[in-house]
Amino acid sequence: MRSVLFVDDEPHLLSALRRMLWQYRNEWDMAFVDSGAAAIEKMREHPFDIVVSDIKMPGMDGVELLSEVQRRHPGTIRMILSGQADRMEEVRATGVSHQFLAKPCTAETVHDVVDRAIRLREALREDAVVERINGNLKLPAAPTIFNRLTGELLSEEPSLSRVADIVAEDPALAAEILRMVGSSFFAIRRQISDIHDAVKLLGTDTIRALALQAHVLASATGRIAPLVESVRSNSVRVAAGARAIALHAGGSKGLVSAAATAGLLHDIGWIVAAAGFPDTALDLFALPPSQEAEREQFGVDHGLIGGYVLSTWGLPDEVVEAVTYHHLPSESGVDGFTPLAAVHVADVFVRDPDLETLDRGYLERCCGADIQGWIETLESLEP
Repeated sequence: MRSVLFVDDEPHLLSALRRMLWQYRNEWDMAFVDSGAAAIEKMREHPFDIVVSDIKMPGMDGVELLSEVQRRHPGTIRMILSGQADRMEEVRATGVSHQFLAKPCTAETVHDVVDRAIRLREALREDAVVERINGNLKLPAAPTIFNRLTGELLSEEPSLSRVADIVAEDPALAAEILRMVGSSFFAIRRQISDIHDAVKLLGTDTIRALALQAHVLASATGRIAPLVESVRSNSVRVAAGARAIALHAGGSKGLVSAAATAGLLHDIGWIVAAAGFPDTALDLFALPPSQEAEREQFGVDHGLIGGYVLSTWGLPDEVVEAVTYHHLPSESGVDGFTPLAAVHVADVFVRDPDLETLDRGYLERCCGADIQGWIETLESLEP
């Protein structure tokens, strides 16, 4: 049975949460505490699988609590459940939480989000998957600049200007950001040459994703250079496409940002695989996508490799989920419109002009997708 710790400083809200979730007592071992300090103490006694915290609390707030949980218990799933967060607090939360839930929400919503997080962890931490990835591949560490950007987002008053200053210290990353923001796929109708303007336009989530992508791409050289360049160019198109689909579908600002981030990172697993098995990766990459062939050669497919790497770096679950299952969304068990649906459609559009590999059954079943409207939106982005 999975254990879940809920933290909220408002006694009546904590009691209401307890009553609301009582129906799941046979699925979860639940505990409820009223402060960050109490949560830390509770976790000394019993390491929980999941911590769900309010964000505005006296003393140790939710972001500080989850930062401490991340340091002490890196395997714990971390979520924010709050109805009082302003935009800056949401930005801070993205650096430390796997999921952000806004109050009020139903018991079913909380249950579904927690259940999705558990299923994703089980897929990524399956013994065979972990053994094959760690045994066969050298996984890259998160770059220093990514950690610095995350640190800025976790500060009490995160600043886009300081984010831009950090980016400007890395000329290669700054150039990549300016190239991306100037891409015709983002339909920005003016020339952007200042990194501060580019950061404001792309947003902190996309900037962090670019830092990760640039780091991994820079580590891949030699004969896999054609694969690297293909991944780079396709990723920009898929990111723009996923963002456009999310906007067309009326997604929230956070969902739109997550879709773009996942699109940018969706093929990062290819780079990691190619670094370990260059000849095999080049041969497979040149063929139509086949998860069966990848699993036969690598032990896992590139979606699982990418999802595993991003999960170790602490990216949000909806991004990890989209990267993991972007070729096989039906395997995710996810319902409703999520970044996964947007990335799947955008990726198929970029690499499969006939759309033969589009999982129409999944899209219609999970979100009643306006597939034709999405395709027309993607076509309008083409130069």
